[in-house]
Amino acid sequence: MSQRIVKILFVAVVLLFGFAVGRTQQVGTVLTNGNGVPSGACVSGSIYADSSSGWQYTCKGSLWQLGATQAMVFKRGIAGCTTGIIATNPCATPITVTWSVAFPDTNYTPVCWPSGAPSNEPLAPYLVAGSKLAGSIQVNYQTAIALSSSWSTIDCVAIHD
Repeated sequence: MSQRIVKILFVAVVLLFGFAVGRTQQVGTVLTNGNGVPSGACVSGSIYADSSSGWQYTCKGSLWQLGATQAMVFKRGIAGCTTGIIATNPCATPITVTWSVAFPDTNYTPVCWPSGAPSNEPLAPYLVAGSKLAGSIQVNYQTAIALSSSWSTIDCVAIHD
């Protein structure tokens, strides 16, 4: 084999190796390309931030999972409260839901729902009027019957408008 061919092969191998190394995700690497949801295998701990939506994905195990961002925040397993004993009585103290990532303003839409077993007959959770802040909301619910009622837990999600 001529020296010229050996040099060409050497350069090709170096370029391919460099390309492969440049494409390998390192833990903590931020990948941003604006293409939307990441796909394919990932290295646990890697982060992908979509430049178009602002949504951030984290690799857990070998799967991409949507994480909390200023576009969307989740809060799960929030302890419920106990209502009064008269039908339509709410909880005496509303539940405060503190977001893991605060929004830049109050232009977001929160939704909460029961996620655990009920005690008696609580109604659906609702947003307490005037309680929405950039970093938190307050929710409450009422009893449908003349018995104190509660949800064991509630889950919430908020999406920036």
